[in-house]
Amino acid sequence: MFSWMSARLRKHFGFSRAETNGTFVLLLLTSVCLLAPQGLKWYYSMQPKANHDQDIALLERTLVLLEAHKKSPKHTHKNFKKNYHHPPSVQSFDINTASEAQLSTIKGLGPVLAARIVKFRDKLGGFIGQAQYQEVYGLRPEVVERLKQHTYISVVSHPAKLNINTADAQTLAAHPYITYQQARSIVHYRAQHGPFLTIESLSTLVLIDKATLEKLNPYLCTTQ
Repeated sequence: MFSWMSARLRKHFGFSRAETNGTFVLLLLTSVCLLAPQGLKWYYSMQPKANHDQDIALLERTLVLLEAHKKSPKHTHKNFKKNYHHPPSVQSFDINTASEAQLSTIKGLGPVLAARIVKFRDKLGGFIGQAQYQEVYGLRPEVVERLKQHTYISVVSHPAKLNINTADAQTLAAHPYITYQQARSIVHYRAQHGPFLTIESLSTLVLIDKATLEKLNPYLCTTQ
């Protein structure tokens, strides 16, 4: 169809090929310009009419919300500081008389760790230095530091003594610093050589080295 019309135009008007193509483009643009307004009119006639009442109601609700927001108190840094309540500070207490409830007031110490500290303290015979806190299983370094900050060791408190001449192997081994093999060695030596005269006499046992003896010394005795 296009070829036939091109041939007719060139033959009738004497147009060149370029002039013929230009004529077709011009006719196409003219048709678009004439038909576009009618097409737009038809398109908008097919759209649903706007519900102005709903638009007005939505606008009114939006204005009410904006007004309420303007009247609400602003959460400024000043107001935040005024309303913020600092947690009560932990009062220092004696670690050797502290209850599990007291220990639980320290950040990072829940009921389980607090109970573990009390159990270790009782088996030990009492803390004599804060460095011993880190010997409690499961305490993270930062928790140990907080424990040092909020507890003290009374100068009038003395550790419980364990009599190495009367305690059996099971009682001796219950102490955190004495293994079961060391406890049996103490009882065996005592049965063969008689009671220990001094704590330093334990150094004759192969299983008890100097470092262990220094740790044990405050917790042992040879007489009632």
